[in-house]
Amino acid sequence: ETGDERALERLATLLKDLGIAFDLPRLEVRIAQLTGESESPEIWSDQKRMGAVMKDLALLKAKHDTFVSLR
Repeated sequence: ETGDERALERLATLLKDLGIAFDLPRLEVRIAQLTGESESPEIWSDQKRMGAVMKDLALLKAKHDTFVSLR
């Protein structure tokens, strides 16, 4: 095992640990929920709720995409 292989192994372990910390499966479920809510015609009649959903959705997607890009 070379130094590079050990470094890659440590990095893989770190990314796995970060995935647990990020709770990626729960994050993906919440993104799906908010996406569904944002596609509902009823939300467009409540501008305040629509703004909150879209803000939360953008933040969660950014968090998700950041983690996925590190993999």
